[in-house]
Amino acid sequence: MFSFPAISEIRFTKLIIHSIFTSVALTLLTLLIKDLIGLVLGHPIEKDVSYISTILFVVWFVFAIHNERYQKQR
Repeated sequence: MFSFPAISEIRFTKLIIHSIFTSVALTLLTLLIKDLIGLVLGHPIEKDVSYISTILFVVWFVFAIHNERYQKQR
């Protein structure tokens, strides 16, 4: 019914290392943007915006697993 490959075709170590760096960078970027928007509006944003970095990370991860950079060479 399904034709799954017997061996994984994704480089998980490289993907995990880049995922850690990406999650840290997106978290810092989200916090910086939150502070900049608060500065422009004239009052700090008190709401939790951690879901924004999570959504951005999931979008990056979906595109990353289809990227040639993370595919094993044949």
